Amino acid sequence: MRTMKILAYTTTALLFLSLFTACEIVKNPYPTQENVITEGIVFDTVTSTPNTTYRSVLIEEFTGHKCTNCPDGAAEIARIDSIYGDTVIPVSLHAGYFALPDPPGSGMYEEDFTTDLGEAFNTQFGVAAYPAGMVSRIQVAGNYVLTKTQWEPAVQQIKNDQPLVAINLTNLYNDSVRSLKVLVDIEWLQTASSSYNLQVYLIEDHIIAWQKNGPVDDPNYDHRHVFRKDLNGIWGTSIPTSAQGDTLHQEFTTNVNAEYKSKNCMVVALIYDVNTYEVIQATEAHIMH
Repeated sequence: MRTMKILAYTTTALLFLSLFTACEIVKNPYPTQENVITEGIVFDTVTSTPNTTYRSVLIEEFTGHKCTNCPDGAAEIARIDSIYGDTVIPVSLHAGYFALPDPPGSGMYEEDFTTDLGEAFNTQFGVAAYPAGMVSRIQVAGNYVLTKTQWEPAVQQIKNDQPLVAINLTNLYNDSVRSLKVLVDIEWLQTASSSYNLQVYLIEDHIIAWQKNGPVDDPNYDHRHVFRKDLNGIWGTSIPTSAQGDTLHQEFTTNVNAEYKSKNCMVVALIYDVNTYEVIQATEAHIMH
């Protein structure tokens, strides 16, 4: 799991007086009250994780529950994660033919982990075989989509880069009404000359469901880092400025599906170059402890 600061508040609610609007540049965007009340909802859990000292590496894995070789890809990501820890942020995109669910009532493979974003990425980046993955969407020999043996070398290639930008991610969550508010705060550490977008993901870890594992149909497979939904569109939202010292505050609100286990859900925020797709920074935080 990622290193994160977790603040859990259970005492009497105090009114949150400073409401922020999307795309507002602010000096001190982080809530300090014991409970946060905004838009009539008491957000009793706040989780936050800053990233200013290193470049995080995003691994977006393309997988499917009927892909017989995909558990090998998941095992490779787990191995990489165990070595590089907080540096690596994995996300699993279930897309393509092997991700299609069986009809309801069939008793196997009924879960639908596919999403519009996953299918769009599957098409845009030309995924042809599974498992496959992108490492911060850098190109290796002209290819975005890499085989599992290429993932670790790609991580090593960029993990020591000086970060261009820092992302602070704060999640406000009420489990009773399943309401999540995400505050994203960006600070440019260096001036960057391209155009950039922000993407915000909701992912769920440790989903127990069917998976083809070689010749075996495993009903109790542990699906890791499953992409559930985007919070700001498939390709994200534009970041208007990228000069050193510039800051930006954006907010996103969503409901968390009642079928998702809140304690296993995380928000991933990332910034990418719209001309090359390269992810220059990412961070993640649980929505509750």
